[in-house]
Amino acid sequence: MVASRKVVGAACLGRSLVLWFLARRRGFDVELVIGAAAPQDGVLPAHAWVEYDGVPVNDSLDVRERFGSFDVQLPRLSTAATP
Repeated sequence: MVASRKVVGAACLGRSLVLWFLARRRGFDVELVIGAAAPQDGVLPAHAWVEYDGVPVNDSLDVRERFGSFDVQLPRLSTAATP
């Protein structure tokens, strides 16, 4: 969340991290995807979203066409829900 406050338009990162964490805790095998598009006017457009089975769940279906993705390796969380 702190990182998303430092980058203009990066609210998607905070929202996607929370969604990824909560979905993983519920046992869904989701993936956090972080990507970027070609620089425009000296700005590198970046975006984050969550996918389940290769399908974006918090963005439009064409998000991978608009943003190339980075290989992000996040730690595996226990899928067991805690009380």
